[in-house]
Amino acid sequence: MPFDERTDWVDTPSSPPPPGSTPVYAADILRWERGLAEAHEQLSGKLSKADADATYAPVSRALPTGGTAGQIPVKTASGVEWQAAPSSGGGSALADPTVMQTWFAALGARDYAQARIMYIGDSTGEGAGVDALEKRTINRLQNILRRRFPTAGIDAGGGIGYLPVFYASPTLPDPATTGSPAQLMSFGMGGRAYSLNTSKSVTFNVTGTHARIFYVGGTSSGDLQYTLDGGTPASFPTVVTGATTDGRWYDLPLGTSGPHTLTITRTATPASNAYLAGVWVFDNDVDKGIHVVDASHYGWKASDFTTTQFQTYLQQQVAAVQPDAVLVSFGLNEQGGGIDPAVMKTNLQTIISRVKAGATVAPSIILLGKWDRSGTYTYPWADYLTAMREVDAADAAVTFVDMSTRIPRAGSTLANSLSLFADATHASERGQAMEADLLAAVFSPA
Repeated sequence: MPFDERTDWVDTPSSPPPPGSTPVYAADILRWERGLAEAHEQLSGKLSKADADATYAPVSRALPTGGTAGQIPVKTASGVEWQAAPSSGGGSALADPTVMQTWFAALGARDYAQARIMYIGDSTGEGAGVDALEKRTINRLQNILRRRFPTAGIDAGGGIGYLPVFYASPTLPDPATTGSPAQLMSFGMGGRAYSLNTSKSVTFNVTGTHARIFYVGGTSSGDLQYTLDGGTPASFPTVVTGATTDGRWYDLPLGTSGPHTLTITRTATPASNAYLAGVWVFDNDVDKGIHVVDASHYGWKASDFTTTQFQTYLQQQVAAVQPDAVLVSFGLNEQGGGIDPAVMKTNLQTIISRVKAGATVAPSIILLGKWDRSGTYTYPWADYLTAMREVDAADAAVTFVDMSTRIPRAGSTLANSLSLFADATHASERGQAMEADLLAAVFSPA
């Protein structure tokens, strides 16, 4: 109602105002409103209602013609054009939520059971480029998810996770050993195990309440002996009937949460070597919480995981972990070795088939395309990303995530200015922190 039509404001008797206050009457407000309206009418350049409607009326813009099935309108510098819609997963930094349902359900149940991610990859998965485990992408991702999604009773806490007996990466610290145990690359998660006899041992300095000792069972293998915090040695058998079996474990309570020393060797009898793969360390989270398991190997290609022997052991490792989500990441070593992307594609499909075969509940499978490495190669990085997209498109259980759209090419001016890489291939501490943040978005429901 315009001010000059108001007749409802009158001064009516009311209770006296409190001492020290200034009363304001309706008639005063009416006079102020009239004065403001008159001042507005005198403003230069004020648009009339008709002019305002003509100036700011919505404009109808039709979509360009010519679009076909599978295309969407995309805004470009030259206007709106029809372009191919992204496939499942989209090649973005965020994964297809339909594929991620198993992981999201496990994450939601983390107060009652473990929510597990298994990372099968090359040196960038193992963490080459940094000198401490906590600086790796895999550890950072675990810590970010734990802080973002606390678990009842432990909040953002939990054990460090799976520790292999050695790292293939030359930049990472190995557990202490005596007697120089022989490295075995045909067993253990990520192809990392030791053959132990009585003169060889491995010592893990850990913080936690529980250790799960992973070993390889053989038809004639010896017993493993452990000593906890300098106490009395104890042992357990590793022999199995039938074929050699990977992914076997022995559960060992460590006691009160805190630092512990665990030394593992082989007993004198039976006089056969025993095969130790690593230790999964828990800190009040043996039956709950968020866990990211390292199953990668520096220098390996997808083909190393798909040899006739190792792909069987890979399936057994998956069966042992029972992951709710699996990260699969290869390509950089294939490019460095001039391997045809089509060959890598076939090997990726073999790895994924073994993951499915080993898992009781179908996990969320994320095919991770990394950044472009520095240098000139037989096949451009785009060809390897295309091969990954083809794997994604052919398998409804897989989603593809393309990190090359988020992390600049190694050796580029931008990457160098941001100190993202330790060398022509491997991310630095800053680069791995960046990657962990991006992956945390993949594993977060919103």
